[in-house]
Amino acid sequence: MAALAVKPHVVVEDGNDDVSEVSISNDEESGADSDHEGADAENSGDEDGKSDEEQNEENPNAGWAEAMAKVLGKKTPDTKPSILLKNKQLDKIKEKEKKERLEKKKQLDKKRAWENICREKPDVVQDREHERNLQRVATRGVVQLFNALKNHQKNVNERIKEVGGSERKKSKILSSVSKKDFIDVLRGTDVAVKKEKEIKAEKSSWSVLKDDFMMGASMKDWDKERDEDGGGGEEDEREPAQEYSSESD
Repeated sequence: MAALAVKPHVVVEDGNDDVSEVSISNDEESGADSDHEGADAENSGDEDGKSDEEQNEENPNAGWAEAMAKVLGKKTPDTKPSILLKNKQLDKIKEKEKKERLEKKKQLDKKRAWENICREKPDVVQDREHERNLQRVATRGVVQLFNALKNHQKNVNERIKEVGGSERKKSKILSSVSKKDFIDVLRGTDVAVKKEKEIKAEKSSWSVLKDDFMMGASMKDWDKERDEDGGGGEEDEREPAQEYSSESD
């Protein structure tokens, strides 16, 4: 900018030339000082403008940082989020899931309450002896169960060994094993080979088709049986006679 021009005010009086010259020099000096002050003010303004621009160029996120600091420094209630979302779809999904969880929890609580009807938790102090007795009974029951399993398997294995290597007979024995046999073993009853079906070689059920149909004991020795019957009859007839003779004597 151009320096301000100050026109000196010259007063000429008679007999007072020295004073006029001094006033002129003073006016010139004051004008120069004002020019220097104006130039300094302009230079300082230019330096401030340049410093702001340089600061923005050096740190372009300064404005963003100030805005974030204001947002974070703002006090908001705990029930509301500090940043509001434009899209409410996520909030709706979360609300729906929350309702489903609550509904499911209600159903589970209702089911649990139904299952726990007439159930009471035992008192550790008062029912201690009763609980010990129950533990003993349970232990004996488990031992009895495993012993019954062992005996039942032993009986089945013995029957399979008696049969031999026939797979067909083994399968028949295994199929003949019933639940009742195991219950009998569990109860402690004698499961000795009662009413066991002896597995023999397959034979026809009709005796006429057998090879030794006419060679049976009843047909082979029919005449011997007749003789034995006849001899026995004579002895029987003689015995009363002997008895009679003894009586007559």
